[in-house]
Amino acid sequence: MEPGTFAMGSSNRNVQFSESPAHQVTLTQSYLMGETEVTEALWNAVQGSSGGSTTQPQTSVTWQEANDFAGKLTTAARQAGLIDNTVRFALPTEAQWEFAAKGGNLSKGYLYSGSNDINDVAVTRENSGSNSPTSVKTKQPNELGLYDMSGNAYE
Repeated sequence: MEPGTFAMGSSNRNVQFSESPAHQVTLTQSYLMGETEVTEALWNAVQGSSGGSTTQPQTSVTWQEANDFAGKLTTAARQAGLIDNTVRFALPTEAQWEFAAKGGNLSKGYLYSGSNDINDVAVTRENSGSNSPTSVKTKQPNELGLYDMSGNAYE
């Protein structure tokens, strides 16, 4: 993601979740974001276990567990020579996540992450018939090629 400025939060008073009022935020440094939610198989591999689905998102983890995972992923990627010591994986800040979900500098101002029609981009209870997440990448990505930013596993 390239640095950019966007309206964070919402001016809609009827939102289901509490959001801060819309305000301008500028991100001054570039960063990378995973294309999909972390899958069970990636989670297990980094945590030293085997198995798990390569398509199902890992769920039911705390912020601390997710943060620890990012640290372990950094160590594993450095040991494998995939990244150098200047790079580290981390959980995005709320502003980084929202900027990415909204499409970053490529944003077209959609209501949902990548479309005005929730069924195009989000797995929901209503369109999946399930209370559980489904496979990643089953819906369209947003403008940045990121999947499931509006639905599937609950962040």
